[in-house]
Amino acid sequence: MKFRIKDDIPQKELFEYLVKNRKQLIEKKKSMPVNSEPFELNITEEMEVKARKGEIAEDATSFMVKVVANTSMYADNDMDVLGIGAGQKSIDERGTKGKNVIPHLNGHIHTLDALVGDVKDIYYQNLKAGELGIMTTVPQIQGLILESEIIKEYNPKLFNLYKSDKVKQHSIGMQYVKIELAVNDEEYKEEFAIWQKYYDNIINKDRIDKSGYFWYVSEFKLLEVSAVLFGSNELTPTLEIGKGKPSADDTYKDIEPSAKDTQTIDFNYLTQNIFKAHRQ
Repeated sequence: MKFRIKDDIPQKELFEYLVKNRKQLIEKKKSMPVNSEPFELNITEEMEVKARKGEIAEDATSFMVKVVANTSMYADNDMDVLGIGAGQKSIDERGTKGKNVIPHLNGHIHTLDALVGDVKDIYYQNLKAGELGIMTTVPQIQGLILESEIIKEYNPKLFNLYKSDKVKQHSIGMQYVKIELAVNDEEYKEEFAIWQKYYDNIINKDRIDKSGYFWYVSEFKLLEVSAVLFGSNELTPTLEIGKGKPSADDTYKDIEPSAKDTQTIDFNYLTQNIFKAHRQ
């Protein structure tokens, strides 16, 4: 479930509503598991990413994939910005082994029939903008990476879609743990301070410039990763098919994203109510 905020009302009215109801909205957002689902997306050619492919035998019954489950410091269609390493505590607590393993699913369906593969690793890694199919001067972007062994027996259709590089986006199921409201208006000192603190590090400033606000998530509980047709965070492609695990030098180390941003992709989305619960 997600909240949608209408984007065609005067900003002053919107900001007043958000700040006045900030505590209740945050508590409501934190009280339920959420899926990052899209509203209306304008996917451009620049965002089409072709996965690096390894050798997969014709009679193979499984193969490895490496996908981007989410991208840090990117404002998604719900105006959520997941901070650097915001899911790390959850990953450390759950890991990829045992009964609480973070699963790889199809379309956020929480049933055994929706299993796609066996998760081998989840970690943060620095990526170049070109790997995500965007044009920007930001030298490195932090991606939440999932490595999974796709099992044909689990889901033959998804097996073939991954094998033929047809799975272009992914999405996470999560629960907010720590979240703050940022508003671009000096009248609201606390919310404006949060805006100033994180604004320079957001990749797609065009989206938050248009809205004038965002929700900054410094910690979330990761529940699952799903293959989806469109994700709320568009920068979630399949990077590798039939590849092995990366070297230790490739994995995430503490970084801060660049303050520069030349993102030029046009994002369009529309909502129906100022406060609307949406269920996939």
